[in-house]
Amino acid sequence: MDTSVANFWAYIEGKKTDDDLKESGGNWVDVRDVAYAHYAALTNPQAANQRFIVSAGPFNGQDIVDIIHSFPDQSKQFPNVPVGTPGAGKDINAKANVFSGKKAERVLGVEYKTLRVCVEDMYKSLEEKFDQKHVPDHRN
Repeated sequence: MDTSVANFWAYIEGKKTDDDLKESGGNWVDVRDVAYAHYAALTNPQAANQRFIVSAGPFNGQDIVDIIHSFPDQSKQFPNVPVGTPGAGKDINAKANVFSGKKAERVLGVEYKTLRVCVEDMYKSLEEKFDQKHVPDHRN
């Protein structure tokens, strides 16, 4: 299991606490957006001899758990997910170092997925890979 997935799963299992939600997680990007950026950089003549930062912006643990808590029946399925201060992620992100991925948007045509889409899709992927009793269904 890679680091991003392991960190995400630690929230689901309740191995992270409210104290883990207060700091920036750095900048993030969906792996599918990175793959697209590589392809576009190789096939777009405007990208020749340039470097690109591929970043959807900052995130933090509070952002992740806020999304998890929005899953239907979350409290029954994930009773140990920390709560922290719902909505506080915006203030945490305001203090983070941000690496702008705007050039990749402009030149390569990258359209960053939202953190919500990334988290939901990561969960669905884990659900498909593991036995259903180990990964509860968060959808209706």
